[in-house]
Amino acid sequence: MMFSALASCVALPSPSMEALFISAYSLTSYVNALDHSEQEFRFMKLWSVVEKLVKSDETKMIIKRVSFFYENRPVTKEVLSSLRQVRNINVHAGVHT
Repeated sequence: MMFSALASCVALPSPSMEALFISAYSLTSYVNALDHSEQEFRFMKLWSVVEKLVKSDETKMIIKRVSFFYENRPVTKEVLSSLRQVRNINVHAGVHT
């Protein structure tokens, strides 16, 4: 992933600098995703932003961390699980970010 390669080249002096770097990278990726005309590409790019912000690409961890912010967690978990399935279908169909 581009972020990993870039992060390994930049010495981040503190965890707060790392958080700032991740936030800036995620915001840039978010804007780039929304500027793209292809719906599948946008979705994949936005999902990768979520993965970066929650610092995990494991389904259970993503769902747990994102659903924390919602009042109706069971429904949110179901929606996120469905979105993850769509993401997996897109990955196996060859849609890349």
